[in-house]
Amino acid sequence: MSLANQTYKNFEVICIDDNSEDGSFELAVALLKKYDLNGEVFRKPAQSKRGVSTARNFGVEKAGGEWICFLDSDDLFHKNKLEIAKTYLKAYPSGKCFYHASSNFLDGESIDLSQTPFETPFVSNGDLLDGQNPMNTPSVVLSKAFFEGLNGFDASLNGVEDYHLWLKIGKVEQWIFIPFTLTFYRTRAVSLMGGRRFEHYAIQSVNLLKKLDFLSSQDFGRVRTAVYRDLYTYYSNTSIKYYGYSSIFGGLFILIRNRHLVIALKVFYNKSKNLFLCWVFKVLRKGSKQNN
Repeated sequence: MSLANQTYKNFEVICIDDNSEDGSFELAVALLKKYDLNGEVFRKPAQSKRGVSTARNFGVEKAGGEWICFLDSDDLFHKNKLEIAKTYLKAYPSGKCFYHASSNFLDGESIDLSQTPFETPFVSNGDLLDGQNPMNTPSVVLSKAFFEGLNGFDASLNGVEDYHLWLKIGKVEQWIFIPFTLTFYRTRAVSLMGGRRFEHYAIQSVNLLKKLDFLSSQDFGRVRTAVYRDLYTYYSNTSIKYYGYSSIFGGLFILIRNRHLVIALKVFYNKSKNLFLCWVFKVLRKGSKQNN
């Protein structure tokens, strides 16, 4: 357990159970006791919306400390994460938001958390507006008061709530980079941001663009360009890969209904063109074999 192995010991663990029914609450309580960790396990109010945003916001509300780190149940902290973070908090007393590098690992892969933390070249957050997000949630350290002053994560967003908050933070405060890899982020083939139908990505993209009124028109244009690029390349391809060509139509209708006609037509044309070319190639290859 990566929290139990932290070299810095003066921290509090707030574990939020999102009204599970598989014994997770009891397991979390037992683990806190087993590893003698200071903290508490809470069930999120049943009437609140389910999802990571409300769980994280509720956890911050229950926390007694001045600084917040997030750790999802399937990710890991390096054993020196909190100790190194504390050093940087002291070095930048006016700082309110910090982030460090993280390393992805595949589900089932073993990670050596006892290794010496390796220094990492600067990972810029200046490209956030262009959709290049170097920060996953377990790689940030935030002032609790600052986080709450921004109203935390927007629970109406699904899968892009972290990116939305990072953009919001960047408009009012300077992010400070901690040059170490201190989080190990587990990746799976199917996750919140992978392996979904195009409709899911279209909905979250449309909702995100509706929530960026704090950006200037120029900055909004940069984010919209990045969102369109991801829909056109990665997300449409992901949907087709897992569910076939027809899976993009639900998302196209959503984009059109929300006045994103240009990107909808671009996705449709490009993916239909590729499909048509593949069909022509198959016909020609079949004809060639028959002639031979």
